[in-house]
Amino acid sequence: MILSTYTFDGDPGTLLDRHRQMMEFFPPEALDLHVAVATTTGLTIFDSCPDLPTHEAFVVSPEFLG
Repeated sequence: MILSTYTFDGDPGTLLDRHRQMMEFFPPEALDLHVAVATTTGLTIFDSCPDLPTHEAFVVSPEFLG
């Protein structure tokens, strides 16, 4: 399993809204671990993927890049 951390700086409310939009593309049963944490400076996301190829495909996906 691969655990990744993504940190986005900006307005936490706006970032959470965009995160919710992105999550509409992924059914809950597809996620083993996915945690979004609003901070004073933005948003931090902890996300797991079952393996490296799945992770590599996700980070270049249109859903993620959008």
